[in-house]
Amino acid sequence: MSDPIEGVLGAALSRGCFGLLVAGDDGAARALVRDLAGALEGAHALGFSRDPDGWPASLRVVALGGEVTLAQGLRAALRQDPDWLVAEAPTADLPLDLLVTATQTGHGVLVRAAGCPDERPLVEALGEVEWAASAFPRVVVADARGVARIVAADGAPVWTRGAPLPAPERATGHGRFVPPPPLVREPTPPLDPDVLERLRARLAPHVRPTFVPVLAPPSDDAARSRLGGRPLLAPGEVWPRCGDCGAPMPLAVQLARAELPAEAAIAFPPGAEHLQLFYCTSDACGVTDPASPGARNRLLRILDRGEPAPAPPGFSGVTRLAPQDVVGWERRLETPGTEDADLPDDLREARWRLADRVANGEATPEEVPLAGPLAGQKLLGWPMWTQAPGWEACPRCGERMTFVFQVDANQGPLEMLFAADGTGHVSQCPAHPDVVVFTWACG
Repeated sequence: MSDPIEGVLGAALSRGCFGLLVAGDDGAARALVRDLAGALEGAHALGFSRDPDGWPASLRVVALGGEVTLAQGLRAALRQDPDWLVAEAPTADLPLDLLVTATQTGHGVLVRAAGCPDERPLVEALGEVEWAASAFPRVVVADARGVARIVAADGAPVWTRGAPLPAPERATGHGRFVPPPPLVREPTPPLDPDVLERLRARLAPHVRPTFVPVLAPPSDDAARSRLGGRPLLAPGEVWPRCGDCGAPMPLAVQLARAELPAEAAIAFPPGAEHLQLFYCTSDACGVTDPASPGARNRLLRILDRGEPAPAPPGFSGVTRLAPQDVVGWERRLETPGTEDADLPDDLREARWRLADRVANGEATPEEVPLAGPLAGQKLLGWPMWTQAPGWEACPRCGERMTFVFQVDANQGPLEMLFAADGTGHVSQCPAHPDVVVFTWACG
C-alpha cells in the first residue's frame, strides 16, 4: 500500500490505544488488514477467515465454515493465550462481546467486518457493549477506501491516518487505558480432614484406572496406535469419505489391540485388531446435528484386517492435526465427574476446592484422583463431560454403553478436530462389542 501503517500496530498496542480493527468489504480494506497482519511476524498470532488464502505466511489461519464459527474458534484460540487474534467475518457473525473481552484481557485483536462498507453499524453495536472502565479499548476503523483511524465506542475520532499517534492521556475523555493489575493467586486451603475422608470414602468404589497415551513423532508403521496420520485400511478399500459432503476424512484415532493395556484389549471382538475413528473436517460440509452418534460426517469402526493406506488425499478444513504415534500408556487413577458420582452439596463444594488445588499444583498425590476425571486424550477410566453426562444407549439392545476413549479437541494432536473445541467419546456396548459410537459436545 502507498501509505503503510504497520508501525502503528506495535505503537498503538504498547500505548493502549486500540483493541479492534474494523474494515469494510472492499479489496483495499482487505489489503489493509492483511498488511497489518504481516507486521505480526514473530508474535504468537492466530487468524480466522472463510478465505484462508492470501494471508502472510507467518500467520496461522484457521478456515471458518462448516461446524466452525468465529465464536467457537476464538474460544478455542483464547485457551492458547495468543498475543494477537486476527479475523475476517460477516458483520452479523462477529461476537462483539467476546472480541471486547479479548482486548480487556490483554490480547491484541484485528478484525475485518466483511459486508460493512463503513464503520457506523459496528460502532453503534460496540456502543451497546458493556465496557470495563479500567480497560477501554479503542477501535481502528478502515473504510472502503482504506482510510484508517482510531475511534472510541461512541464514534468520536481519536486518530486519523497520517496524523501523529495520540498519547494515552490525550484519548477521548474516557480516561487513559489502564491495564488490569496482575492476578495474585492466594493458595487454596486444604480440605478439612473429616471432609476429605468423607469424600474419599464416597468415591472409593468408583476409582478406575485410566491410560494416558505417551506420544512420539509419527513413524512409517501404519499398523500402530496413533492420533492422526496414515492408518490401515481394509484390503482394497479406498480412503474413507464423508457420508454428507463426500470429502476425504482424515484419521483421528487408531488403536491397535496388540499395543493396548490388557484392560482395553479384552474389549475387542474376536479377530478384531484395530479401532479407528475418521472425522470430516471439510469447511464445506453441511452435516446436520454433527455431535449426534448417527451423524454421517465420521467413520468409527473395528477393523479385523488391514493394509497400509495409500498416501492421504488433501484434506480441507479447520483441524490442526499434528499426527503422533502412541508409543506407550501411562497408567493413572481417576474418579467420575460430580454428576456421575451423585455427590451431596457439601462434597461437591469440597471437590471444587480440591480441583483448584490440583490445578494450582497444591494437591497431594493421594488427593489428585479424587478431583475427578482427567482432560485430554485417554483410554478407559471415566469420561470428562463438557456439558451434562452423555451416556449413550446401545442402538441394538438399549443398554448403557461403556466409555472407551476420550478425544480432546481443546489441546494436543487433535486440536480443533470438531467445532473448534470440545471433548468427544468413543463408547462400546458391553454385550455387543462390535457396536461402537462416537459423540462429542463443545463447551
